[in-house]
Amino acid sequence: MLAKEHTPPKRAWIAGIFLATLLAYVLWTPQVLHYTQPPSGDQPYYLMTTISLVEDRDLNQYNNYRKDASYDQFYPPFGGAYPSDFPGIPAPYPLPSEGHMATATNRPPNTRYSKHGLGVPLLIIPGWVLGKALTPLLSRLILYGNGGWPAVVFQFNLLGALSALQVFLLAWEVAGKRWIALAVWAALAFSNPQMSYSYLVFPELPAALLILYAFRRLRLGWETNTPVQLLSVALSISYLPWLHNRLLPIVLALTAYSVYQWRRTRPSCRKMKRRQWRSLLLFLAPILISGGAMAAYHCWLYGSPLPNVQDHAGFFNPLHAKGRLSLLLSTLGLLLDQQWGLLPYTPVLALSAVGTVVLMGSREGRQLGAWLGMIMLPYFLVVAAYKVWWGAWCPPARYLAPITPLMAVPLAISLQAAERRITYKFLYALLTGIGIAIMGALLTNLDYRTSNGVPILFNHPTGEGSFFVWLASRLGIDLKPFIPALVPWFVAEEHPVPWRPLWISVGALGVVVSIGLLCIGGNRAGKRTKSTQKISR
Repeated sequence: MLAKEHTPPKRAWIAGIFLATLLAYVLWTPQVLHYTQPPSGDQPYYLMTTISLVEDRDLNQYNNYRKDASYDQFYPPFGGAYPSDFPGIPAPYPLPSEGHMATATNRPPNTRYSKHGLGVPLLIIPGWVLGKALTPLLSRLILYGNGGWPAVVFQFNLLGALSALQVFLLAWEVAGKRWIALAVWAALAFSNPQMSYSYLVFPELPAALLILYAFRRLRLGWETNTPVQLLSVALSISYLPWLHNRLLPIVLALTAYSVYQWRRTRPSCRKMKRRQWRSLLLFLAPILISGGAMAAYHCWLYGSPLPNVQDHAGFFNPLHAKGRLSLLLSTLGLLLDQQWGLLPYTPVLALSAVGTVVLMGSREGRQLGAWLGMIMLPYFLVVAAYKVWWGAWCPPARYLAPITPLMAVPLAISLQAAERRITYKFLYALLTGIGIAIMGALLTNLDYRTSNGVPILFNHPTGEGSFFVWLASRLGIDLKPFIPALVPWFVAEEHPVPWRPLWISVGALGVVVSIGLLCIGGNRAGKRTKSTQKISR
């Protein structure tokens, strides 16, 4: 059910959605900074690369980890003697470089280079430089360090608000209804992973923004974009692999979608055909240049045009029985795991399956669904093949965060199909409310620590999600026996596969999707209706 024509939202709506999201994110930032200081996980290593680029104008971080090192700019030098009232997450001092440096076989032995992509460090240079200039103001938000890290977090608030705005615009353009766009925006903007990663210096949020923007502009049609907009799409696609190599399947899919949309233009004269070919070559140029530059960078670092996958733990081997079982469990874990799964924290996304069924009811819908699948599924399979598919020290659904916003399309389609079905709207609102309430609990209780000292926003592979531990201890609601914890099986081979909670969760997911399909009506889900329009873009 695709809107053929729609009235674009007024600028007041665009500005209002952006500012409302940004305000909501910014209001929580002091709380997040206070209870998650110093930056942990991969975050400090992105900051270290930025410091090296800004201060040394190079990528070699050998000097940055030595005496009077760069991490003193954001890392409290308490060592193992943190004060008893320290509100943040105690971290080892000095910052250990082990596990985060590239196996740079092609570089001199007295050098160190980060294994993480250059996209995030380059992106946050403006925030870091501005934050250092505003240190007297921003450093009050943390106990130690300059204003660089707080300003970078505010920069990610800005990126999160832009991503939420793209969700709103995509839902508006797909369904042509303001209330649907608002419902989809609220469901995605104020739940995990969108909101969680708007406070953390990881590549997932910038990737989500670039993917969403590129897909939205391309879906509208090649001829509807100005040359500047097409260049913006090309640059967005070009930047993705610099954020992380695992985004390469999405780069290929978006490039193929671009060529497909270009081919749908039908110039009527030879002059227009030449102009059409010129526009395609200009579009592809940044993507090809970026690919060549990345291959050259890998040759410089590794002596090969390809990255070293062992820098990121490697992949399962599907030729072995253990590898196939691992792939099955990681696939289920990405969606259902108690600690790092997507759906336990944002259950409304289960209704994407309902919207997908509706899309399959028309030729135009199947075409759009096929392109969404080409963009999302190969990436999903790459992530599922990771030996550390959960992302380690991070909030839930880290690796799915780049593609989660694209679920705005099936969500909007499902709401359009259920425009006069109050039962489906109630189900959607209920599941949305649960996701927003969970996100609110995560942000409100950042001072909470489990018995293992893990803060509520993060997890260790213990088999118990920090949020669900909090839920049981504070509210007496123990859902842990019903939600599978799959990660411990990957960490310790003797740990059993939690089949019982796994099948319970799969069954619950099936029930939710079935109820959603029944709410909108079987006939409506499977057939074209009068409101089904041919997508011309």
